[in-house]
Amino acid sequence: MKTAVVFIFACAIAVGVMYGISSLTDLLQSGSAPSDSAQLQIEESPTKTKQPQEEVVKETQTAILEKNATTPSPANEESAAAAATINIAAGKKTFKKCKACHSAEKGAKNKVGPNLWNTVNQPIAAREGFKYSPAMAELKAGSWTVEKLDEFLLSPKKTVNKTKMLFAGIKKRSDRNNLIAWLAQQADEPISVEALGLATAAAATAATTAVANDESQAQAGDEQTQEQAIVYRDPPKATEAELTEIANRVDALEQSLPALDYERARWHPIHFKPAIDKASDGECLVCHKKILDRKPLETAPAGINAKDALGWYQTLDTYQGDQQTFHYRHINSPFAKKVMNLKCNFCHQGNDPREESPGDPTYGGGQEGAFTLRKMVNPSNSCLRCHGQYDYELMGTAPWHEYRADVEDEETPNGCLTCHAETFRTNRHAVTYLNAQSIEQAAKSSSDVCFGCHGGRAWYRNSYPYPRNPFPDMDEEVPDWAKNRPTQSEEKYRLSTK
Repeated sequence: MKTAVVFIFACAIAVGVMYGISSLTDLLQSGSAPSDSAQLQIEESPTKTKQPQEEVVKETQTAILEKNATTPSPANEESAAAAATINIAAGKKTFKKCKACHSAEKGAKNKVGPNLWNTVNQPIAAREGFKYSPAMAELKAGSWTVEKLDEFLLSPKKTVNKTKMLFAGIKKRSDRNNLIAWLAQQADEPISVEALGLATAAAATAATTAVANDESQAQAGDEQTQEQAIVYRDPPKATEAELTEIANRVDALEQSLPALDYERARWHPIHFKPAIDKASDGECLVCHKKILDRKPLETAPAGINAKDALGWYQTLDTYQGDQQTFHYRHINSPFAKKVMNLKCNFCHQGNDPREESPGDPTYGGGQEGAFTLRKMVNPSNSCLRCHGQYDYELMGTAPWHEYRADVEDEETPNGCLTCHAETFRTNRHAVTYLNAQSIEQAAKSSSDVCFGCHGGRAWYRNSYPYPRNPFPDMDEEVPDWAKNRPTQSEEKYRLSTK
């Protein structure tokens, strides 16, 4: 009996010692045991305060972003690296892509797009005096947070469906970060780079992009179709059969020359329709080859020496050398051969002596009906197909010689492509008298390739109704200046774009 009591007592002491060691271990590991009241709060807080669903979702999103920001994945490492290397000066440079439509100086006027002073973390569609599209106006209750800006700059059309802003977007994350950081400084109260939280914004955009991947893939086919809607190619070269036919016609014309006097030559069928429409340059040059051999006068009738004068075309990057005649510059010069495919009958579409001006072709001689050019060339149907005035007021820019300084640098030698590289692009160049593909290549090196035609020579009138060819994401609403214009080039000059 005594032995049993001793054994029970010893067991009780052992259990107590083991419990004490266990408690001490827990104490050392956790710091201290929670009090009864603390334990009660931990257990009761989830049931006492029930959070609204929106707050739960927000906390969940925050937790995901925090987890993404600390998880060493390639995407988050890129975001952190981008945030750590923000370059505000580079952001100002990236803004050149926006400058065609937006100003960012305090007090500057709205342009095609609204002024962007005080944009970051400010209300959307709130710029006074600017008429926003209905799609953008619907977002007026929101703000241009860093996350929203990052998403919008990546793809404006996908972020705000039916926005009138046709900018293709900035694909490089570092460029977007730099731009947002720069915009944050264009404010009454600039925001520091640290306060912007660009790494979090990048992660949010990455998450949004990941969620939208399925939808993007579903739309890829449609987008690819849109991109393929504009195809730039040069007119096809003449076939061997066509060259043989031309050679035969030239030979026949040369053999007929001995029997032609001046009057018979003037009334030759080649000068009338339909023969003039099919005439080749070779046939025209049988009699008119001297037009290409002519040189500018060394001294003009007004007494001006050619060497002392500078032709407008000589100021362009696209022209090299001394002054040359009109025909040389449009047919024989290296640049003309590269980007143009002009034929004699493009301008000279017949020369009926019965319709020639009876008076002085320059001044009209005081007689009614004096024609513009003696050789029956109508500038409205020839020159103005290419040459037109650079309407900077309609575009919301400035005169080109002033404006190009803001949008061009070594990396962007052609400021025209700031807007017209991916957005406002049409099939207007898809015509037989231009080398569309060659124009695309040449335009990468200088804006003079564009400006030499579109605005370089502001003619005294612009009566030719330029076709407004459709382009991807074109606004369905036709502006006043484009109303009643054709939507494609004339059939006889039209090239296939498929």
